[in-house]
Amino acid sequence: ENGTYSIYNPSGILKNSTQGTATNGVYRGSFYLFGNYQLGEWKLRASTDCYLYQKNFTVTEHLTSEVMKINLYTIPSKIIYNQGEQLTAKFQAIDANGEGLPGLGSKIKAAIDSTPLTLTDEGDGWYSATIDTTSLSANNFHVIEVTATNSTATIVNSKSFYLKG
Repeated sequence: ENGTYSIYNPSGILKNSTQGTATNGVYRGSFYLFGNYQLGEWKLRASTDCYLYQKNFTVTEHLTSEVMKINLYTIPSKIIYNQGEQLTAKFQAIDANGEGLPGLGSKIKAAIDSTPLTLTDEGDGWYSATIDTTSLSANNFHVIEVTATNSTATIVNSKSFYLKG
């Protein structure tokens, strides 16, 4: 029998849905719970023209996903800054499923010219660091580098800019 098979998170938000056919009353399929899924009571729902079936299950723990990519931006976004101008390095740590990874703590670091930056965890895998250019040497290139360590590698992204005096 043809039907719609869906999964809802504990907040009642549809996270994934697919169309399929049940054979002898059994549908075979799977839904992946992305890296930062919610703990709590989830809902599986199968609906056909004639029936609606629902099964709840509880997620009590999960393993943190690993960083696979880092997107790095500067705000304002440009390559030449004036000395004394403030800029913000903003970046997102992403797992293999494209989901942001918040709360990485010591697993993620940022530096400018090898000097560590203080990071703010903005949630959903976004982090930021404010850079005061008055302490940097003028008429030079400077490099912002972000690193994150997972179980097999260190992921690095960097961005350079020129500081006018």
